[in-house]
Amino acid sequence: MIDEEPAGGVTGDNRSLFDTNTSQKLSAEEIETLKREKTGQELVDLLVANSSTFEKKTQFSQDKFLRKKKQKYVLSFTVVPAIPLHVCDTYFAKNARDSLYLRSDTLAQLLGHANIRAGADVLIVDSCAGIVTAAAAERLAGHGHILVGYDAAGGRSRVFDGLRRCDLLPAAVAAVHYFSLNRVNALCKSREQRSISQLSSETQPAAAAVVASTAAVTQMETGAVAMDTDAPAAAAAAPDIVSSPELKSSAAVAPATNMDTASANAIAPVNNGSASSTSGSLSQAAASALAEQLLLAGDGPQCMILASRFSPIHMLTALLPLIAPGATFAVYCPSPEPLAQALDRLRGLGHAVNLQLTENFYREHQVLPNRTHPVVRMSGSGGYILSGIKVLTAAATSTGAAAAAQSTAAVSAPAPATASIDDEQAAKRVRTEP
Repeated sequence: MIDEEPAGGVTGDNRSLFDTNTSQKLSAEEIETLKREKTGQELVDLLVANSSTFEKKTQFSQDKFLRKKKQKYVLSFTVVPAIPLHVCDTYFAKNARDSLYLRSDTLAQLLGHANIRAGADVLIVDSCAGIVTAAAAERLAGHGHILVGYDAAGGRSRVFDGLRRCDLLPAAVAAVHYFSLNRVNALCKSREQRSISQLSSETQPAAAAVVASTAAVTQMETGAVAMDTDAPAAAAAAPDIVSSPELKSSAAVAPATNMDTASANAIAPVNNGSASSTSGSLSQAAASALAEQLLLAGDGPQCMILASRFSPIHMLTALLPLIAPGATFAVYCPSPEPLAQALDRLRGLGHAVNLQLTENFYREHQVLPNRTHPVVRMSGSGGYILSGIKVLTAAATSTGAAAAAQSTAAVSAPAPATASIDDEQAAKRVRTEP
């Protein structure tokens, strides 16, 4: 409830007042001298006393005049905690270009759309002075990992500045790891090779069973032919097929060797990562290697935030293969056109579902008696967010299955060849019998 004005209201108006800079009796030189000699409130009182039009103004205009002069000459400050919310507001008010015009309400929406939570692995590309990374680190509170990609030109110093300006827990800062964006293509190839090796390790036992069943059928057919012609010759041929060393080695030894190799490849990054994390001080190369190992561990990060100065289409195309299926992602951009193009690309490829392109509506209002209205000078837009959930397409699944089938071809191929050679030997023995 807004308080009402006293009975009678405000009388008069400002129709006869003109801003010609002649109503102030003090000159600019005198005001500069008074700024060094007087306090801010004393200077404001002198400006009011030397204004020829102050008494002619309405009460509303007088309050506005006093508020503007106090803001200009009276030094005041408010002590607030150094959290990402206040750091974001400070950047937006003082130097919004360094933070890509990121507003605090948009930052909160980014964290919500990407489903940033404790215990998750988060992939972030941050060109907003490290504010997004600091906000994610504050929410994780050391439970999980934050993998920050940086470009070679800017380095990781800009991201570290945002963490340094925020009062975060030591565990939250230690959970942040950095890797170079120049390594994205190599990381995607490593992810693809690991997926193929996992699929091949799952299909190799089935291939071995097929080889064993084929050998058994071949043995039965060869034995039946030998019994119809000559029993002693068949009895001599049967042990050769059963004890064939090629069948045993190809059907039993090869799958076990491949599975052990795949298991070793899957376990090695985890062991290396734990060994590196226990070292006292990590060099930049070792820290980047640790970040890459965490990035490739398991199915990949479960969340991704892109607030970068690079093209959203290129960033999404390069980094989507690195996150896990079902991972949520959010992309921030000050203008809507790049995100609209990325939205059309994702819809055409079918790599994501629940795609949304949103803009926050944020308006600050002045609340005063009889003059409540939106603030005249405020930001027009806080940026745009593209969000969605990654899914696996049928084409990607079939490609992985085809690659896995090719890798298991070496296991299943020797068995038919060995059986056919033994069949020819058995047939020759049958024909040579009198």
